[in-house]
Amino acid sequence: ACVFPNANVAGLTYHIGIHSGPCFGAVIGGNGAIFDLFGDTVNTASRTCSTAAVDSIQVSSVANGLILPRLREFVDPLPAVHMKGKGTMEVFGIRADADMDQPS
Repeated sequence: ACVFPNANVAGLTYHIGIHSGPCFGAVIGGNGAIFDLFGDTVNTASRTCSTAAVDSIQVSSVANGLILPRLREFVDPLPAVHMKGKGTMEVFGIRADADMDQPS
């Protein structure tokens, strides 16, 4: 379930941004090698996250188009936001009362 009753426990907050599209990954570094993702999709997801309100899930219009039909009732359009390097973009919010476990 995607239910967040009183998500602000002991000062802990969240904001999530979701986008979808092509990207590429690579292992970088020597001894402490890590795997990282690169590309415009990653940048847009990051911008979607950074413009999200505290304790919210915000998705781009691309990601919104991929949301399962049974979850559409939990998605609300939000005012367009200006994203650095992207311009004004349409975004959507997923309400915290979304129960992902309900059968369609």
